Amino acid sequence: MIQVKDLNIGYKNNKERKIVKHGLSFSINEGELICLLGPNGCGKSTLLKTLSGLIPSLGGEIFIHKLNTQNIHIKEQAKLISLVLTDQINYSDLSVYEMVSMGRNPHTNFLGSLSEVDRTIIHNALNSVNLSNFAERSYLSLSDGEKQRVLIAKALVQDTPVIFLDEPTAHLDLPNRVEIMLLLHNLCLSTGKTIIISTHELELALQIAHRVILMDKENGIYIGIPEEMIINKNLQRIFETTSVQFNPFTGSFEMHHNPTKTVNILSQGEGYYTYWTKRAFMRLGYEISSESELTVIINERQKSWTIDSKEISEEFQSLSELLTSLHK
Repeated sequence: MIQVKDLNIGYKNNKERKIVKHGLSFSINEGELICLLGPNGCGKSTLLKTLSGLIPSLGGEIFIHKLNTQNIHIKEQAKLISLVLTDQINYSDLSVYEMVSMGRNPHTNFLGSLSEVDRTIIHNALNSVNLSNFAERSYLSLSDGEKQRVLIAKALVQDTPVIFLDEPTAHLDLPNRVEIMLLLHNLCLSTGKTIIISTHELELALQIAHRVILMDKENGIYIGIPEEMIINKNLQRIFETTSVQFNPFTGSFEMHHNPTKTVNILSQGEGYYTYWTKRAFMRLGYEISSESELTVIINERQKSWTIDSKEISEEFQSLSELLTSLHK
């Protein structure tokens, strides 16, 4: 679907030329959901905008369906590539249907008249993003999550084999971020389109992407399935700091607290009571150690916690009570 050969990305004006990354070569298959990941300033948005034709490359070639996208007319590009940017579009008096129908511009006549085929495509796109009942609503009256789905529907009706999205969850709360990422994942499976997302949603990306392109500030890129990025410790190398560590067993990033005390935690079974008790103690600056003089015994069946130490031996019915007593 997409082939990139010796690509240089960056910016240029009349006086200077700044290359952000050079010599990038990789391929993306048809029907893949690709997530571009990397720290701030590594060039994620620059790469996405270069691949989508929004900004020119500083060298190298980009092929989509074996066509060099830098050598074709902009109208032909619009039939290959659709793009959803971070910034919300605010048209004052357009309905949802009118907003989505704008995506058909590359396929309509010079008057922009919609055929029955166009109307069917628009209806199907609204249905795909669960907005069939919103067609007559004002775009400006929608929530941020609903607006994002409208823009995705607009990209769908453009009917391109490739869709690029730059930070599609940037303005959304957690439930809407998950919903949008799942929507893109399902659209990729149902339509066979290739979808490339630039995102900071590392943990969500690891759960939905077929492959990730991991960009390093100092070096080039790593590309592979999410699990490979973890097994090969590429994610850890790029994102870990003294205060943030990646847990390779949960696929999540966790704060690193410098422990000043120790606690021994014993439990009957490794249920979620035990997991969250350990998390609470680590948050409060404890290291979990079997050699500690302070022991907490968890009875998961009875949902109780017992402190056992030289100073105190007492049972509690909630974790907060235990921690309050320990603090006192």
